[in-house]
Amino acid sequence: MKIIAIDNGARESVADRLVAANVPEVEGKIMCDALRATCDGNSAWYYNLVEDDHRLSKGMEDLV
Repeated sequence: MKIIAIDNGARESVADRLVAANVPEVEGKIMCDALRATCDGNSAWYYNLVEDDHRLSKGMEDLV
């Protein structure tokens, strides 16, 4: 599993960011919850736990 940061505004032009890779699922859920707790509703990023084969969005590079 890996933890990624995605744009909280769901804008397609903003690339995803890799936060951590090769994370066990249980620890990943705990880490995501902790990262989300540091954010408020106006934060630029939202943290998700995804499968290892999940492809990160490259933002504008994917759109062009």
